[in-house]
Amino acid sequence: MGMEEAVRPLKELKPEHGFFVGIDSDGCAFDTMEIKQKECFIPNIIIHWGLQAVSKYAREAVEFVNLYSRWRGINRFPALVRAFDLLRDREDVQRRNVDIPQVPKIREFIDSGVPLGNPSLKQVVEDTSDPELVRTLAWSEAVNRTIADMVKGAVNEALKKAKESADQAMGGALGGMGLPPGLF
Repeated sequence: MGMEEAVRPLKELKPEHGFFVGIDSDGCAFDTMEIKQKECFIPNIIIHWGLQAVSKYAREAVEFVNLYSRWRGINRFPALVRAFDLLRDREDVQRRNVDIPQVPKIREFIDSGVPLGNPSLKQVVEDTSDPELVRTLAWSEAVNRTIADMVKGAVNEALKKAKESADQAMGGALGGMGLPPGLF
């Protein structure tokens, strides 16, 4: 999805009220990257890629790539490959004789030039039925579900606070008369 497609829904939004409340969840305005990595990406990587025996090292590698390195903020698919590469080179992991995936099909997908997202990956999976890419899509979709669950709770809390603030502001603007119930 290009930038123009991504912003189209917001541009086409028809105002229904004299205010707009937007909630950031991508780490730009609020630092949500850390919680999303630690609570959504990392557990799903460990589960979907069978890394329980080296989970401590998997956590460290993924956190490093996505939070503390020059690669911070890269797309999830190259980040996954980079974390696997770091894990494979780590002596502690090698001593445990855990097979860290080489992921050649993910590498091909990354290098293919298609947009790196679930829609493109889904199409490649439909075209090829490649087991590695099927697994990658299952992981990526699980990450999205986990993020959605986390964001839903945060959004509900934010909306409650926004409503309380709006009610207070409108009450003050109306000389304390308040608004009729259900107006907003």
